[in-house]
Amino acid sequence: MTTEILGASVPSSPSIPMNTKKSEPIIEVVQNLESTQAKIQKNAEVTIEKTRKDVEIAINELQELSKSFNRRLKFQIDENVDSIIVKVIDPETEKVIKEYPSKELQMVHKRIKEAIGLLFDVLA
Repeated sequence: MTTEILGASVPSSPSIPMNTKKSEPIIEVVQNLESTQAKIQKNAEVTIEKTRKDVEIAINELQELSKSFNRRLKFQIDENVDSIIVKVIDPETEKVIKEYPSKELQMVHKRIKEAIGLLFDVLA
């Protein structure tokens, strides 16, 4: 004779009585946790997609606004430091007029992040 516990069949023996009524609430809790986890994952994906769309809309609006100043804006994401880089470009010459944050500040940020990583590696 076998008894199902948490989705697995476990052999029961006459000397060890299995109480399936006690395992039913555990199975129900596990199923509720799985369901809740799936809902949280779906909500997170929807939120990320909505945020992405909002950012795209804002970028498009800023690019249109920059045209009135005879400039072009270019947006990049620097994955090394998790920041957005904005370049102001002269559309006639394609030269970068200004970059936010500056290249120097980007390097400082990157070095600080590396130093923090090294510090945690040493502490671990």
